[in-house]
Amino acid sequence: GKHGPRLFAPDAIAAILATRNTNSRRVADMQGVKEAHTRLFEAMRQASPGDPAMGMEGTSGQLQGQSILYRVAALSGTIEKVCETGFGAGHSGVNWLAGAHNRSLLAFDLGSLRGASVGEAFVEQEFPGRLSLIEGDSSWTVP
Repeated sequence: GKHGPRLFAPDAIAAILATRNTNSRRVADMQGVKEAHTRLFEAMRQASPGDPAMGMEGTSGQLQGQSILYRVAALSGTIEKVCETGFGAGHSGVNWLAGAHNRSLLAFDLGSLRGASVGEAFVEQEFPGRLSLIEGDSSWTVP
């Protein structure tokens, strides 16, 4: 291109991070996280076919670089429990839970976004018993 090749394109970074000092199982796990995200987006579309913005209010998947780093972090075998403020429609929650089969998620959220109930139902279906969602103002609900 006009400014030369993109030496550190997000997909290249993901490939390097996914394969560095790992085996093919790690690459497959990263693909599994990506596929879980695809299924969540499909659930959002099915829930509201006429609303292309359904479940897309400020997601962790909007920035490709951030999304890749989240996927790589999610593959860490040492993280057993994640606590997040702001479950939203469940995008980062799906990331964390798809990354490790023994991980649980404790999330705090107002539950007011249009995709919140769809995301919660999706996470419960895909990862049964691994989500604890506490609804309400996090300034009061987070211990």
